[in-house]
Amino acid sequence: MAMTTSAASSRRLQQARARFARDPFAACLGLTISEVAPDRAVVVLPYRLEHMNAGGVLNGGASASLLTMAGTLAAWTGVDLDATPHLSCVDLSVQYLAAAAEEDVVALQGRFRELRGPGGEWRLDVVHGSAFVSLVGLGLGAVEAARAERALEKSGVSLVALRVTASALVFRVDSLRAEDAVRALHTEFIG
Repeated sequence: MAMTTSAASSRRLQQARARFARDPFAACLGLTISEVAPDRAVVVLPYRLEHMNAGGVLNGGASASLLTMAGTLAAWTGVDLDATPHLSCVDLSVQYLAAAAEEDVVALQGRFRELRGPGGEWRLDVVHGSAFVSLVGLGLGAVEAARAERALEKSGVSLVALRVTASALVFRVDSLRAEDAVRALHTEFIG
């Protein structure tokens, strides 16, 4: 008898939690799961002196590790981990807007989204007033950037900044409009 969607989702959440609990890197950082749901994870990095840099703010490597682990946990909720899946992170880019000090909330929300693109890309949004929405793939350039800007403008999403890398166009938008931006870009490029 086939497993129901609800039962499969519940099993995948249990698998993701169990795998995260066995991850030595997450344990070394002291990461804990605050929340996990299908395609969503909130992971907390505790304040520790060893996570800070010489200036007393959160080390960039610690925040990038938190970002990676939140995205990884969110991604795990969408796959059957008992089926020996092929999992890997192809690219990670972090843009630092401001330092995070002890009094800041150091919890990041990871949302896994299957864009159904040719590579099954995933993206992770870190929300603190701004969100980064990315188009990932080879051959992205000025034509695609202009096309994306037009799609965002048509949807009423203001573009705060644009970053171009060798494998991505990264759009900074208001966090309240991030989902609208994702929908606009998805519709424009994937259909």
